[in-house]
Amino acid sequence: MLSVTIDDAAWWADARTQRWLQAACLRLLDGLFLYEGGAAYYASFGGEEMPVGALVSNRGRRAREYAVRARVRGEGMPEWRREWTQTVEADSFAEVRDDWTVPVADGPYDVSIELLADNQVVDRLQHQVQIWRPKMEPSYITAADGDFWQGRRKWYAHGINYMPSSGIATEDGEYFEHWISARAYDPAIIERDLTRVRKMGLNQVSVFMYYPHHRNRNLLDLLIRCEQKGLKVNLSLRPGTPLDFEWDWVREMITSLRLPENDTIYAYDLAWEPNWGMRAELTRWDAEWAEWLATKYGSVAEAEAAWGTSARREDGVVVGPDDTQLSQDGAWTPMVVAYRDFLNDLIRKYYGRARELVQRVDPNHLVSYRMSGAGDPLWAPPMTTYDFLGLADAVDFLSPEGYGRGGDWPNIKVGHWTMAYGRAVAPELPIFWAEFGESVWSSTQNAADPARVAHQGEYYNNFYRLMWETYSNGSCAWWYPGGFRVGENSDYGVI
Repeated sequence: MLSVTIDDAAWWADARTQRWLQAACLRLLDGLFLYEGGAAYYASFGGEEMPVGALVSNRGRRAREYAVRARVRGEGMPEWRREWTQTVEADSFAEVRDDWTVPVADGPYDVSIELLADNQVVDRLQHQVQIWRPKMEPSYITAADGDFWQGRRKWYAHGINYMPSSGIATEDGEYFEHWISARAYDPAIIERDLTRVRKMGLNQVSVFMYYPHHRNRNLLDLLIRCEQKGLKVNLSLRPGTPLDFEWDWVREMITSLRLPENDTIYAYDLAWEPNWGMRAELTRWDAEWAEWLATKYGSVAEAEAAWGTSARREDGVVVGPDDTQLSQDGAWTPMVVAYRDFLNDLIRKYYGRARELVQRVDPNHLVSYRMSGAGDPLWAPPMTTYDFLGLADAVDFLSPEGYGRGGDWPNIKVGHWTMAYGRAVAPELPIFWAEFGESVWSSTQNAADPARVAHQGEYYNNFYRLMWETYSNGSCAWWYPGGFRVGENSDYGVI
């Protein structure tokens, strides 16, 4: 498909435009293209055999003879060259490939693939292969005494949640969500975006990766580009949460890419905005609730005596409080207080275990997660959030979010309470705002509303004022790419 967005009639009427358009259409009708081409990966640890080649597509109605010319060039190595000549049948694909020995030198290496027909170059793809090696003296971000540290200096995260600009407005959900997959990842776009992120004065990005996309090494390429620009990375590993921890997958993602040796990463984000939910979601913990009561009080009867009220039961079996009890005060309040204590112990158990597992294979990076409504006094029950009190012993820093407050200062300053509560229950932990932002999309205008864009600026001014006044340790705005997000019908982008 050929798409041209110019709406200037004079440009379309120009003879040069018409000649260009004719040539472009004829080229499309020819049907012979590079569907894919280059090296197998954009990044390498060096000293390995890496396939280089091409997948040729013939969308025409007859068989075609073609040639593919491959070159790899780089400082300190002789040029690697291969050429293949063969036939591709109509409406089909043909593949050519050979192995290139990746040097252990620094790189990068320039890979060029050309498709020739009738001795003319008709298509070309180019990219680089970057080499990553661990530093002799890495400088990892640590957390202590309520602050982030890089060596002996305090470090403050000033960042953005990143997804590439190429995904905006796409209706292909798989392409959008799995942007680091082999299918979606484009290093040219990533490089352009990250350059802009750095020019905005930011020093950190938060990104996510699903299993098994670590195998395509695009994350390694991303980390190299971030390192080159002085950007630290908060990395979310998906899917799952510590309550349903996919440890085998998480371990493979960490170890296969040698992430413990990479000081561009500063933290792992092990869960994306979880909460306990309502009664329907909390039923899975009923058996552990009954066990907890017996352990803490000696028996359910002794617990009820201590509360001065009865535990809730269904068909004679002790279960957790219902949504009304979680929402309102009443005779049951002492029981609900105990239940929240129980939930805090669950967090300590499951999230603490997940952190312990991660730090067995990677003791160099911090572990936390984006905490949704945790620490938010405006979070409406009966939806039950996690509590900083339970999280304090299970994470290396607290990560609240700043949604639901509008752009006005009276709403945003409620974040003072969140910060104060976090400092009270976990004074040793830094507090990092994992997400905050405001959408500018207008469904009635089907575009970004200029008034909302102005209000978004006010929102950011107010939120940074909150962070300044409360001595927050960092923040990561939601999010980088401006434009319409399909499904959510929003535009939180800042560029």
